[in-house]
Amino acid sequence: MYSPCLALQKVTTMSKAKRKYEILKDVKQKLTDGTTVYRIVALKDFQPGNGEDSNASLVKTGTLGGWVSNYGNLSQSGSCWISDEAVACHKAKVTENARLKDFAWVRHEAKIHGCSLISHYANINDRADISDSFISDHVTIHDDVHIEKHCYLYNNVCIRDKAFLSDQVEIKGSVRVTDRAKIWDRATIHGMTLVSGRSNIYSRVWLDSMTVIDYAKIHGPLHLISGTVCGHAEVFASDRVELCGNFNIRHYAKVHVVRNMATNGIIRSTMGNHKTSPQPMILQSGDWFQISPMGSRDATLLFYRMSDQSIVASTGCFCDTIENFLKRVKTTHGSLKQEQTNHYWDYVSAVWTAANRMNFKDQLVKDKNSRRIFKHYIDAENGEGFKRGKTRTKP
Repeated sequence: MYSPCLALQKVTTMSKAKRKYEILKDVKQKLTDGTTVYRIVALKDFQPGNGEDSNASLVKTGTLGGWVSNYGNLSQSGSCWISDEAVACHKAKVTENARLKDFAWVRHEAKIHGCSLISHYANINDRADISDSFISDHVTIHDDVHIEKHCYLYNNVCIRDKAFLSDQVEIKGSVRVTDRAKIWDRATIHGMTLVSGRSNIYSRVWLDSMTVIDYAKIHGPLHLISGTVCGHAEVFASDRVELCGNFNIRHYAKVHVVRNMATNGIIRSTMGNHKTSPQPMILQSGDWFQISPMGSRDATLLFYRMSDQSIVASTGCFCDTIENFLKRVKTTHGSLKQEQTNHYWDYVSAVWTAANRMNFKDQLVKDKNSRRIFKHYIDAENGEGFKRGKTRTKP
């Protein structure tokens, strides 16, 4: 760490006429961590790099700037500048056309360069590298974060660890981006969103109040609202569509959103997070079907196709094949009580409707037990009428 005394003695050898600012040794203050910083003053007229700030005014000779702890914090070349009460200290570097203003802090070994603008109460720490980006409000950045190519961060965003942001990314709200998450190519993230692990988000994706963790991959154009994508799941779209609801996509699921969808269901593998086991494979509109409210809990019942072409039913904590789902329905709702019987037939009707929509009726009629359950529906399609249970005839 630089000693304040040595820092002041290490004034560049260039003549005063060539320097654009100098440190005022008598105007100083101590920061909360004990670091002493000094006010700077302009030695010549120049236009500061305005980044995204079109109101950047000319810096004239004698204009007081912000605060630095040594001459290494602000480059003498380029149009970089620190104004107002902004601080650059320790081994931090502000170079090229970058600007610090308002009450922004840049410290430790952080680097701000390109046409970056750091404003308001933004706090850049550790070894963060910021290039050609706009950061404002109460944004905090820590560790080895790399941000480049016109990214925009506002509000209470927190970026840390080895996260990577690039190419016109916009993040605002109370977003947290951690670990080795990668966000790029015009992605937009809002609300109470968490992105962590080795998640990869790109290509005009819009996330709002989402949780994206582990090795999840999302690419668009796609708008996701209020859900979770985790494990090795991949969610993507070819056209601008929306997926919303309290959904949960996990394991190695692969979901192609082909039209606007709203679901509270869980899309997952029945055998857990094993790459070699059958995984959800929703690639077209006929690969999934949902119906709600269902049962005594008014839950969402979701059917979707697996990579081995089998069909899975998912509702609440249950997720298994159609055959096992029907067995569970009979065990739970197959009593003689009227209410239970109604729930039973509701679920049976839902399975038959899904079979028609997703074209898996052949799978149902292969199984002897399933044929007995759906006999009335098969008879109805064969023109023999529909009968639900036994009917009584008058003597």
